[in-house]
Amino acid sequence: MKTFCKAMTFSTALVVLTGCGIQGKWTVDHVEPADAAGDFKIASVELMKGGDYTATASEGETELESSGRWEFSEGKLTLIPSKEGAGTRVYDAALKDFGRSLHVTAKVGDEEVTAVMKRD
Repeated sequence: MKTFCKAMTFSTALVVLTGCGIQGKWTVDHVEPADAAGDFKIASVELMKGGDYTATASEGETELESSGRWEFSEGKLTLIPSKEGAGTRVYDAALKDFGRSLHVTAKVGDEEVTAVMKRD
């Protein structure tokens, strides 16, 4: 049993360190809490190798696109838009389910809203 646990820990570390990581195309699967779904604007984001990103967000009936640079460090995902005046956004972010989902949390008013994103 000890050997199995060590093997699983090693495998998980290997996937996180050398696997897909946070790079890739992510689409919102659902938002927690569910009644806050309208408060999380990002619908999808592609985090590209080299630090560029493109994102699609919903603002009512309008779909907006953004691009710029991204950074991921110490559980923080930072999106730095190219568009002047757009404002940098910083989210708490964590890979879950062996890298198959990305949980991105933003503060909306007094509430924390988490978007559970799946890899495309």
